[in-house]
Amino acid sequence: MNQPMNKRVIIIGLAVCLLASACGAGGAPPPTTDPNSIINTAQAAAFTMIAETQAAIPTATLTELPSPTPLATDTPILPPTLEPTAASLPTTTSASANTSGDPCHVPLAPDAAGPKTYIRVKNKTNKPITGILKLWVRTPHGECGYLPVNIAGNDSATYSPPVGYYYISVYTKSGRAYGEAIISDDHLVEFEVYEDWVKVIYP
Repeated sequence: MNQPMNKRVIIIGLAVCLLASACGAGGAPPPTTDPNSIINTAQAAAFTMIAETQAAIPTATLTELPSPTPLATDTPILPPTLEPTAASLPTTTSASANTSGDPCHVPLAPDAAGPKTYIRVKNKTNKPITGILKLWVRTPHGECGYLPVNIAGNDSATYSPPVGYYYISVYTKSGRAYGEAIISDDHLVEFEVYEDWVKVIYP
C-alpha cells in the first residue's frame, strides 16, 4: 500500500480511539480494548472505502481501432490507340515509278485523248523481245507515255495510241534494237524488229 493510503488508515484509527475515549468519560472505566483489534477494524473500513471508490470508477471500455484502409494501387494508364495516318504509313515505290525525271516516262493511258493511229510491231527474230513503245513528245491534248512491248519470237502485236512522235526500244537475244517514227494520221505504221536494229515501214 502506498504512503497516502497508510496516512488515511492511521487517521481513521485515531478517530475511532477518540470516540471510544469520549463515550467512556464520567462512567465506568471501559473494558480494555486490544490495539491490534482497533487497527484491524480501521484497516477493514479503509479497504471497504477503497473498494467502493474503485467500484464507482467507470470501467474503461476498449474501443477497437479501425483497421487501416489499404492504399490504392497505381493502375497503369494505357495510352489511347491512335489510328495510323498517311504520314506515318510506310511508302513503297512502284515498279513503274518514274525515277528518270522524264515527265513522259509513265504508262500511257489506255483511253488517252486525241485522234488515234495504228502501230504494228513485228518480231523478226526467233526469240521473245521485251521493251517499250513510247510517245515521247506531248500531243496537243497533253498526252505522252509508253506502252509495254512483250512479243514472242516471229510474232507481232498491234497498238492503237494517239498520233504523235514515237520510238521503240526493245531487248533482243543479241542486245538492243531501236527505231523511231513520226505518225501524223491514222494510217498503219509497222516496226519490224531484228536482232540489233528496227525497220520502220510507212503506208
